[in-house]
Amino acid sequence: IETEEFGIKYLESKTHDEYAHFMRSKGFPEIAISKDTKLINRQLARRKLSFNNDIKITAPSTNFSDLVKILEVEGEHTLIRVKGHLIGQV
Repeated sequence: IETEEFGIKYLESKTHDEYAHFMRSKGFPEIAISKDTKLINRQLARRKLSFNNDIKITAPSTNFSDLVKILEVEGEHTLIRVKGHLIGQV
């Protein structure tokens, strides 16, 4: 992760300098730092959706958007389409 690269990739061009200044003022290194995800790889492997009524849906992160589509969120209802057929219930 590098401050300048991150700013260019994810922020609007008018905020690049402000972001770089902010990061310097907080003591963030200007050189690239490595991102080590070994400790969280297991959590990153699956994407989880949680709802306010204790409903949970999990799917592989790698192709989540191919398998699960959130079609509509309206009030207290969320319409979801899952690619696949139901094979069991407990």
